Amino acid sequence: MALIDVLIVVDALNIVRNFPRNNGGRGQNPYVSLGEASSLNYLYMLAPRVDVISDEGDAGIDIRAKAGDIIRWRMTTMSEGTGFSCFMTHFVFTSDPYNSLTPPEQKYRTVTTLQIDKNAPMLKGVAPITRDDFYWESTVKNAGRVVYHGEFLLFAPSDDCDGGGTGGTGDPYGGFQWDPAVN
Repeated sequence: MALIDVLIVVDALNIVRNFPRNNGGRGQNPYVSLGEASSLNYLYMLAPRVDVISDEGDAGIDIRAKAGDIIRWRMTTMSEGTGFSCFMTHFVFTSDPYNSLTPPEQKYRTVTTLQIDKNAPMLKGVAPITRDDFYWESTVKNAGRVVYHGEFLLFAPSDDCDGGGTGGTGDPYGGFQWDPAVN
């Protein structure tokens, strides 16, 4: 049994430059598609190289997983939430996934990590901080290809969407989706 971490990095500034605000993911409004995975320039998926079949760094990564493996998906923006923020909200499967995977579940835990100690000379010390770790998790039941849409909400720092600011007002810029896969 292996733990396979998949990191999804969203180029939020590129999304807001190319897509208008939308109500996707709110009420009955559908998420807006960012296009086919092979043509996307908005998301980059990464996993440990030993777990990657192909397409690492693209919007549609193929990962190698065996029965009993646990897959965890985490999402961040290129600014790591200091400008834009995003949160995965759903998986929508386009194939019969539950032969291969347990239904993905949202998980949340508080963890202690390290950051540069702001009271020490630059890069001369670290300090522990407590932060929240939010991810989706699924266990592989059987090997097989699973195709799905990942859906997420994007939060912009301000109405001008320039990538600066302190995190926005809590009103999403929009809801978006893309199509990765698990093998």
